[in-house]
Amino acid sequence: MPWLYEGIVRMANKAGITTPEIYILDDYIPNAYSFRNSIVLSMGLFEVLDEEEILAVAAHEIGHIKNKDTILFPLVSYGRYFMFALALLNSLISQEALVSLVSFTFYLLYEVLRSDYLKQREFKADEAALRIISTPLALKRALEELKYYEDLRIEVKESAFPSIEPEIERPHQRSIFDTHPSYEERIWRIIAEVEAMNLRERILN
Repeated sequence: MPWLYEGIVRMANKAGITTPEIYILDDYIPNAYSFRNSIVLSMGLFEVLDEEEILAVAAHEIGHIKNKDTILFPLVSYGRYFMFALALLNSLISQEALVSLVSFTFYLLYEVLRSDYLKQREFKADEAALRIISTPLALKRALEELKYYEDLRIEVKESAFPSIEPEIERPHQRSIFDTHPSYEERIWRIIAEVEAMNLRERILN
């Protein structure tokens, strides 16, 4: 697939990063994630998206790499285990209800802040992607296709193990601890950002 490799090389150069390693995952579920300086695209993506849309998904992962999320995400995610262990240790040592309550309140606060932080990083990766893909609205179309596919199979979807990598997949039921914004939120922001980019271009020209 020279179009895929050449497209990722072009976008990486535009983003100012080293060309990522590209892996194709033998999985029918449409998914994508990044780690270190690598991008993983599942075979399922090639079944439901066209070439422009697949490059848009890859651009989102390049955005994560450019924004150093592949370094930050594991640290933030593993921090939750440290916070929980600290809260549990405080409860066991103090054996006082007030100390336990305060400790676990701080743990829950960390979870809420972690969730919000990771959601914001997803938006930033989308913004970075819009600046390096040739057709910005291809990312909107890709998310619409992925949402449609997920809605179709939601009743038979198997639950996945928790992951530290940025992913396209997300649970159907929303909660305050979700680490990904909804498709609708991302699509709305993409439309607004593309409109703003077009307006800036018209003003400058």
